[in-house]
Amino acid sequence: MKKIIASLSVVFIFVCFANSQEVRDGQTVKPSLNVVLENILFSPLTKTKEGVIFYPAVKGANKIKLWTFTVRDENGDIVKILSGRKKLPEKIVWDGLNNDGFIVADGRYSAEIYVQTDKGDFKFDDPGIIVDNTPPFVSLKAADDVYFIDRNGKMNKNINLYLSCGDENEIDSSGSYIKVINYKDKEVKDFKFEEKIPEIITWDGTDDIYDAFLRPGNYRIIFLVSDRAGNKESVKYEISVIEYPKEKEQVLENNKTEQSE
Repeated sequence: MKKIIASLSVVFIFVCFANSQEVRDGQTVKPSLNVVLENILFSPLTKTKEGVIFYPAVKGANKIKLWTFTVRDENGDIVKILSGRKKLPEKIVWDGLNNDGFIVADGRYSAEIYVQTDKGDFKFDDPGIIVDNTPPFVSLKAADDVYFIDRNGKMNKNINLYLSCGDENEIDSSGSYIKVINYKDKEVKDFKFEEKIPEIITWDGTDDIYDAFLRPGNYRIIFLVSDRAGNKESVKYEISVIEYPKEKEQVLENNKTEQSE
């Protein structure tokens, strides 16, 4: 499966012409089949997209005799077929299910729309439909599992988070995030990504609620990643924040005193 680089918000328009022509209001109208596509990359497992959408329209013809919509896999085998007479639907949606109602496998599919009219036959074909049911790869870890807070409420070091993720059909950074949940199941920190997800996040430990350092307790860090097809995968990592042992604080204070002398 090839990697999709172009933005999926792009709308594709295909025009198929017939040989016969019709004169309308003194102008020659060449019969044609116009097809607009949306969501050429999608996942049948998610509810973010209803599927690949086709908007077919025939111009320059007076009567629709027959139409068929056919989806084939990479081997050329038919996985989905729809048909009708007299009226061509304004919208045709393929939700990634085959004729038996089962979700098709990951891969590239071709879609064909055939229309038989009183002005000739038209056929549209696009081999670039991609079904992606596989969620992205996600990995998260912190440099340390335990962090200390001194008597002044300051953390002993920054929290470094190491992130890794990937997907064959590209990651959707805008649909990915990191959330930090405290021991009361309350969200205290949120990281969002406008463009590329970084490999390292350095966090000083301040929360988004009081703009103060984290209080002693256990925290869950959730890293959720979305791909361009709408699949999502998440991973969790736990850290602990505890008060600095008094004996260690005393040692540090003694060291500072000795250094100052």
